[in-house]
Amino acid sequence: MAITESTSLLISWSKTVPPSLAAACFLIYQLGLVIKVWQARHAANPETALVPIQTEPGAKGRWLQAAQGWERRFWIYALLTRKPDAKSFAGSNHFGTGEQGGNASCWLGWAFINLIPLPIIHLILHHRHPAVADITTMASLAGSLWLWAEYRAASIRPVSVDDKYLYLRYGLLTDRRIDRAQILDVKPSGFCDGHGHIRRYAGLGAPNVLITLLDGEVMAVGVDHPDRLIVELQAGS
Repeated sequence: MAITESTSLLISWSKTVPPSLAAACFLIYQLGLVIKVWQARHAANPETALVPIQTEPGAKGRWLQAAQGWERRFWIYALLTRKPDAKSFAGSNHFGTGEQGGNASCWLGWAFINLIPLPIIHLILHHRHPAVADITTMASLAGSLWLWAEYRAASIRPVSVDDKYLYLRYGLLTDRRIDRAQILDVKPSGFCDGHGHIRRYAGLGAPNVLITLLDGEVMAVGVDHPDRLIVELQAGS
């Protein structure tokens, strides 16, 4: 398969740029994000201040936008300790997602479990390859920081409803807005999908609400108070 001209230029550029320079640019970029997050710490909701509203699925550039949203939420929930009011998120009625199926506590547990073997692994590797030991330690710390950010996002970010939309927010990545006019059916869910036909939104928890859309898409959603969400969505259908 022929390689396009732009791909060839990208490959040649990657060969000429020293890895140290690429790493320095990446670190400078991340430092800039951290500074932006710190400057937004007094906002009513730093997420709504820093993360643009995600376009509908299928829109051009949605994957880049989703990646940028994940990156900014990572630093927001990893660094800032003040919990924003749920009312600062879009929507008029809000439903937590941290308690369902132990969602938030699972993220927190994995964050600490990831750190337990770290000192022993570092000592073992340090005697053989000090550089490898340092890289492994930094990667493990970054992994635990990510799990901590996921824990805080699961504890804070709500699923929300207003007169027009259902807003799904889970962890650092999921940020979806669904037109309520597209909802065909809502019912309790025991969630068992052996064929992968149901889209799952519950983090590390257990889905308890099944939502069917007019286009045939079926979603299993996990919230702390499923009965309340079902009543809210059925009231507008």
